[in-house]
This record gives sequence, C-alpha cells and structure tokens, in this order.
Amino acid sequence: ELKRAGRSFTIMFRTFGDDLPHIKQEFNALCEGWHPLFPADDKVVLDGSDGQPDYRMCLDSVDSCGTFFRNPPDGDLIALAMGTTVVPAKMEEGVAFFKHLPGVQLHTGIDA
Repeated sequence: ELKRAGRSFTIMFRTFGDDLPHIKQEFNALCEGWHPLFPADDKVVLDGSDGQPDYRMCLDSVDSCGTFFRNPPDGDLIALAMGTTVVPAKMEEGVAFFKHLPGVQLHTGIDA
C-alpha cells in the first residue's frame, strides 16, 4: 500500500542472520513480481523496473546490509558493521572481528 500511495519507505529484517539467504530469495521474488503467494493481477513491483527505488535484498553491499554488535562486558559497546551479516563466533572476539573483514564499514558508539 505504501508503494501504491507513492510513499517513501525502508524495509528492515531482524533475524539471527543464518536465514537471510532464504529470506532474500523469497523477498526478491516478491519485489520482482513473481512470488506465487501474490496474485499477478494485483502486481506491485519493487525491483526498480518502473523507475522507482529498487528494494531487492543484496547481502554483499555496504549500503544495504549490516549487523549490530553489542558487547556488555566491554563497557556496553555497541557497533554497526555495514557490508556484512557475519558475526563473531565468540563474544570475546569483540568489535576487532569486523576490522578484518574486507569492505566492511564499522561504526561504533551510540551514534552508530
């Protein structure tokens, strides 16, 4: 309905990360207008093919995906790592884990 009304909007998914590839496949099918659960006679495209914004999910873009990291033992540090959905296996790895990932932009503190 937001698209039909010409409204600007943002879509965010909050997950544990390991289900994102499946969500991407389903969501992109919706955006491209071919998802089987949405009727073709009431199709709304969200893939940019109509000159409007492209809402398809891209998991390897610094502009379209990221993960929050919070570490209470480290002074309640909070960070936003853009360009990845990967998280440290152990909390002890801390925010330094993200500094070694190529193409990741790291924002720390409450302004992140």
